[in-house]
Amino acid sequence: MAFVWILSLAFFVGASSASHFHDIAGANSTLARVPSVVQVEFLQPWGVWQQKGAATIINNRYVLTAASLFSGPDYNPMYRRVRAGSNFLSSGGVINYVEKANNYPAGNYTNQPRDISVVRLAAVIQYTPMIQRAFIAAAGSIIPNGLTLSQAGWGSRNTSNALTVAPVMTVSTNQCGFNQTAFNQTAFNTTVLCGSLVQGYNFSNADAGSPWIFDNITIGVVSGLNFENSSWPGILSASISYYTNWIITTAV
Repeated sequence: MAFVWILSLAFFVGASSASHFHDIAGANSTLARVPSVVQVEFLQPWGVWQQKGAATIINNRYVLTAASLFSGPDYNPMYRRVRAGSNFLSSGGVINYVEKANNYPAGNYTNQPRDISVVRLAAVIQYTPMIQRAFIAAAGSIIPNGLTLSQAGWGSRNTSNALTVAPVMTVSTNQCGFNQTAFNQTAFNTTVLCGSLVQGYNFSNADAGSPWIFDNITIGVVSGLNFENSSWPGILSASISYYTNWIITTAV
C-alpha cells in the first residue's frame, strides 16, 4: 500500500525558508535525490517512444501521476510505459509497461481540476538506490501559502534532457489561472494547489505528473491543465491530501 506521512499546520511553521530545500534543489540535481520520480512515455504513431510526463512511485506496483496523461479519445494502455531509475530522457533505467490506469472519477480531465491517476504497472518494481517509493501527504493535511516546495521533472524547455529539481512556492489559488470560473470554486480551492517559480528560475522544469515535494513527502501532482492554458500565471497541482484515502484504497 501507499506510505502516508502525517502533516499538520504546525509542521509548516517557518517552512517557507526551510533548509531542506537546498539539499535537493538546483540545476545539477540528480535522480539519487528524488529516486521515486519516473518518466511517463508515449508510443508515437511513427513507432518511437517519447517522454511526455512524469510520475511518482508509491509502492512496488503503482505510480501516481496526472490523469490527463492516461485519458482522451486515443488513450490505450498499450501505448504508455514508465522508465524508472534514469536521470536522462529516453535512455537507461528500467522499463515497465502499464496494466491499468485508475483515473479519479471526474470526467474530462482536460477541463477538470481533479487531474490525478493511480496507475498499475504490468510488472513489480524492483527497488534500487535509484528506484524508491515515495511518502504521500496524510488526508486533510493543510498546505499553507508561502511554502517552498521542490518540483521534480524534465520539462519541455530543459535542453539538458536531465532531471532537475526547481523551487516552487505555494500561492493563493486566486493566482492559479484566469479560467477558474469554468470550475466549481469550492472544488477548485479544496482539490488543487497553486505554485509560482521562485525568483531566479526563468523556465519551468515541470511535466504533467511531476511531483511537488516537501521533506521527501509528495504533496502535489502537477496537472496537465497547465499545458492546455499557457496564459495561466501559476502552476496548477492536484493536492494529494484531498485524494489520500482514495489513493490508498486504489493502490492495492
